[in-house]
Amino acid sequence: MSTLKVNESPKLIIFSDFDGTITLQDTGIILIDEYLTTVVRKELDDKIFTKTMAQRDVFKKMWNSVTCDWEMCKLKLKDVELDPYFSKFYQYTQAKSIPFTILSSGFTQIIDWFLENNLKEFNSKVAANEGIYTEKGFWDVKFYDDSEYGHDKALTIKKIKENYPSSKVLFIGDGVSDIMACSQSDFIFAKKSKDLAKYCTLNNIQFTEFEDFGEIESWLDNYLN
Repeated sequence: MSTLKVNESPKLIIFSDFDGTITLQDTGIILIDEYLTTVVRKELDDKIFTKTMAQRDVFKKMWNSVTCDWEMCKLKLKDVELDPYFSKFYQYTQAKSIPFTILSSGFTQIIDWFLENNLKEFNSKVAANEGIYTEKGFWDVKFYDDSEYGHDKALTIKKIKENYPSSKVLFIGDGVSDIMACSQSDFIFAKKSKDLAKYCTLNNIQFTEFEDFGEIESWLDNYLN
């Protein structure tokens, strides 16, 4: 974990999405598609993309469709993989004392469980929603904040950046839940051919397309040196 004091701004601070970014598969999509269907989930994603439905309302509708309990969820997610280059990338950021934060619209318990099993050395901040398995047998969401997004990643970046006023912001993501983060980021890495890359292209937002964290580490090494 970074030992920097608040007034010791590093050259860069890094924020990354979790599902489909740090992981190769999206844990939420795996569960939601099984119960809601891929077609309906994509229709709801489009409502976020076109701003015809609030993100928090979309996510609530999606997760309310999932009826497996926590133990069954873990079984369904057991084959989710970590980006093969992420561990080395994360170790590099820690060696360079670069603050690193996971920003997710997914569930803290899924992220914590996955990292405990796949990256025990991870000890940085995780900002995410919380999943609640209800007595009625479906999942509900305790959102990270009160915004229309449920978790406004731009707002989270802005608050953390107050501790590092002179630092540049690098954001790494892939999907519709990452769109808001663009407004607070100096550098954006968007997963190739995914919704964040499409959004940046449509809105003339400068970004770098990537396939794995090895590419981002190479960029980071050049930037720092």
